[in-house]
Amino acid sequence: MVNRRGFLIKNRFIPCLFPGVLVLFISCTEFFSTSLAPWAARDPDKLIPKVTANNVDGLLAQAENDPDLSLALLKKISDAAGNASSGDKAKLQNAALEAATNAAGLGQAVLGRAGEIASVDNPDDAKNLLTNAINDMSNLEAAASILTNTLPDPANDTALKNFTDTASPEDLATAAALLLAGEAKKSGDIDGYINSSFNKDSPDLSPAENLAVKMAEAAKDKYTDTGANGPLKDLLSGLGLI
Repeated sequence: MVNRRGFLIKNRFIPCLFPGVLVLFISCTEFFSTSLAPWAARDPDKLIPKVTANNVDGLLAQAENDPDLSLALLKKISDAAGNASSGDKAKLQNAALEAATNAAGLGQAVLGRAGEIASVDNPDDAKNLLTNAINDMSNLEAAASILTNTLPDPANDTALKNFTDTASPEDLATAAALLLAGEAKKSGDIDGYINSSFNKDSPDLSPAENLAVKMAEAAKDKYTDTGANGPLKDLLSGLGLI
């Protein structure tokens, strides 16, 4: 996907009101970029306008390759979803999956590693690809925490099913891996957590673990229904989520 960084307000770039001054620095669309030097950087939380079901797709596209901007967007998606109608809530919760993945850098850390994930053909290799990348993921624990609080309570089977029915298996699988990665990093022993500590059948799963397991199961069912296989399904298996 194409990175379209820029200053986000009301779903468009702000016009240059003072071209005579700003031209001394950089073009209008680049001036508010998060790629500026630290002294000129803008607070990501202030770059994101109020999120709605109507503008969230555009905001996702604008922020997708900027983890900090995506984290700020995820926070506002979470706020918006909390007060949304049922239809808008489902769309915002689905958008939260993508924003969380971008905020944690999961795509860059794993899925975007020179096509490695596309060549993975067994669960153990897929698991190792994730565990080796977890420490490189920015905002991982924060993104996992916000996502857990944004999605339906895993104890509410009806609400969770309504949500998973509208999400793609790829988004569900990626988000499940993200949540488990967050728990692994929080444990302080990534390999030990994934190889020994985590048990999807434990009665004492944390809310994030419980949600990860149920999303992984929903993704598996969707893959089974379509006859599809692939690296993300292998990843879920390697992590012990299915």
